[in-house]
Amino acid sequence: MIASMLRKHALRLVAGIVTVGLVSVVTACAQGESMSPQESRDKLVTLISDTAALISSEGWDETGAPIGSCSSSSGKGVSASWGLAREPMADHLGDAQKVADFWASKGLEVQLQKEPRIAVYGRGSDINAVSFSTEPGLYALDGSSLCVPGTLDEISNQDPGE
Repeated sequence: MIASMLRKHALRLVAGIVTVGLVSVVTACAQGESMSPQESRDKLVTLISDTAALISSEGWDETGAPIGSCSSSSGKGVSASWGLAREPMADHLGDAQKVADFWASKGLEVQLQKEPRIAVYGRGSDINAVSFSTEPGLYALDGSSLCVPGTLDEISNQDPGE
C-alpha cells in the first residue's frame, strides 16, 4: 500500500516541481553556471537527506531520480530531481516548521503553507525548488537541482544516494 501511495504522490510532486522549475529556470540557470551536473545533484540530495534526518533518521524510501534536459545561458543543460517519502509522524505542523527553519538557515526562500494541507516550499541558494508535504498517510520530500551546463550522460548513470 505504501509503495502505491509513494508512486502516486511522486507523480503529483514531480508535476508540481516541474511547474515550479519552469518558473524558476532563468534564475536557476544563472546560479548554476559554475557547478558541474554532479555538484548540482549532490547539493539537492544532501539537502533532502539532511532534511529527512531532521524529521526522522529511519523509514524513508526513495521516490525516484528523474534526470532532464534544460536550457542554460551557455546552451544545453541538465537538472536532476530526487525525493524521499515515508509514513507520516504525529506532529505535522511542528515538523513543517522544523523544515522551514532548517531551509531558511541554508539560505533558501521558504513558504510554509498551513491550509488546505501543511506543506513547505523552498527555492534559491543552490537548489531550484524543494518541497515537504504532509498529505494524509504520507510525508514527502522532493526537489529539483539547478540547471547546469552539461549532458544527461554526465549524471544519468550515477546513484543519487552516493
